[in-house]
Amino acid sequence: MKKPVERYPTARTGVGHAMHDWDFRIVQNPGAPGEYRYLQFAWKALSAGTTGISVRFGPATSAPIFSVSVGDSHWPPQTSMVEKRVEGPVPTDWTVVRVDLWQITAGRVKVVDQLVLRSNGDGALFDQIVLGRTEADLPELPLPRSR
Repeated sequence: MKKPVERYPTARTGVGHAMHDWDFRIVQNPGAPGEYRYLQFAWKALSAGTTGISVRFGPATSAPIFSVSVGDSHWPPQTSMVEKRVEGPVPTDWTVVRVDLWQITAGRVKVVDQLVLRSNGDGALFDQIVLGRTEADLPELPLPRSR
């Protein structure tokens, strides 16, 4: 039996995973520049062979961090504090996911400067990753065109 394929970046000693110019603060009541509460993004499986998709956010140098996953994709337990599971099958059409970061992490994630993407089986596509202070700040996104 063929072992399922998992795709995600591996750690490289001496190289951080922080995104350049990212230092977003997660707070209950955003007011200052750089403070946010909500996350929205679109994702889809590259093919029917994709059995799981996940995205992970948080601080690059320490825990706690959080992830959003669908299907059979899971991060190793020591790499995520909170994993929000999206119900249903792995989407093969563009699907928008919206998350209240303060609520799912109970305020324990204080900063986001890392983004890590993952898929199981075949690949996945991600698009339109947006942070918002309120849900009203998040755009009604037109879904990406099929690729």
